[in-house]
Amino acid sequence: MAIGNRRSERVPTNLAVRWVRRDSTDELSAVDINMHGLFVLTAEQLAIGSLLQLKVELPEGAVTMFATVRFVGQTASGTGAGLEIFLMEQRERAQWRAHYTSLSRARQAVGAKASNG
Repeated sequence: MAIGNRRSERVPTNLAVRWVRRDSTDELSAVDINMHGLFVLTAEQLAIGSLLQLKVELPEGAVTMFATVRFVGQTASGTGAGLEIFLMEQRERAQWRAHYTSLSRARQAVGAKASNG
C-alpha cells in the first residue's frame, strides 16, 4: 500500500476504541492504524479539528490518547473519522509504536511471502 502524504503506512486492524466524552462514552472500532493515528468507524459527523479523548484496547493493554479529527467521511473501510494522535504518555506511545511495528512487519512478511510464491 502506498503511503502517499502519510508519515507512515496504514495497516489494517480491528481494535476496540472507547471515546470518552463529557457525559458519556461511545464504543467505536479502529479499522486501520499508522504510527501517528487511526481510522475509526462512526456515523457521527465530527468537526474537523475536534479533540477526542480515546482509550484504545491493544492486545498488550489499553492506551489513552488525545486525538485530533483530520478527516470525516467514507473510505474503502467504511464511514468514519481519521484521527491524528495529539498527546499520549511516553510509555503508552512506546506501546502504540510497538503494536504498530508488529502489525507492519507481519503485513510485510505476508506480502514478501506472497510475492515469492
